[in-house]
Amino acid sequence: MKQYKKKQRAIRLRLLSSGQMGEEALSQTFGVAQAEYPEAVFKGFGLEDPPTPYELACFLFTWALPKGSRGEETEGRSALLWWLAGIGAEAIEKISPGWEPKAGAYIRRLMETPMFAVWALGTDMRPAIKSPVEARALLSFGSRRDYRIVEAFKSMRKSVYINSHISSGKRGRGVERWLPEFRPLWHTLDERIDWEEDGKWAPRLAGVRIEAGKLLGKWPGWVPEKREDRVLRDSDLEGVRIMENPHPQLPWRTL
Repeated sequence: MKQYKKKQRAIRLRLLSSGQMGEEALSQTFGVAQAEYPEAVFKGFGLEDPPTPYELACFLFTWALPKGSRGEETEGRSALLWWLAGIGAEAIEKISPGWEPKAGAYIRRLMETPMFAVWALGTDMRPAIKSPVEARALLSFGSRRDYRIVEAFKSMRKSVYINSHISSGKRGRGVERWLPEFRPLWHTLDERIDWEEDGKWAPRLAGVRIEAGKLLGKWPGWVPEKREDRVLRDSDLEGVRIMENPHPQLPWRTL
């Protein structure tokens, strides 16, 4: 246990030593979805109506990511995941200069993966289904994928119907994109505030912030700086077509 605590403390100190990024990781906006993409990341999809940052975070934090090559692609993937988790673009820029074009390049790499491309498009897939295996494949997001499922997505991606949509960037007849039952982050700041006010995890959260404050030499009652990027509120979701969250307070609140 002592060894675990020592490693935990070392990891926290390493993160906190990054300055703004460390503070934002402890702030109230961490774990809250981003409102909109930086332009370079948005362009990586090649779609007029790509998944929202919330949808993308839910998918990528659940799905087994394709391994990136060394260098800029790996850096872009890492930066993208930190940004999706709630770290502001400016804070990431200080750690990984020029991260946005690299993240956009990684999105383009993901769009070459048939399952991701079909999911990201978010269109009615019925015209592309040619077999029962393909129909079952569309129900397999987030589950273990065998060879037949992988091949089914390859087949659908090559279809004239899907290829024309992705080539044009048009979503067509949009449908709700699949999202996991248990979402890995909050959609809005209001959801996080509700979670904090519930009180179940307040002592642990306060303990982490107190320890972090001591590591940084901050005064008692120190409150970490929030990210400057715009944060979604519940009112921003009116009219947004996203698969309903069956557990809006995140899985650990239901335990």
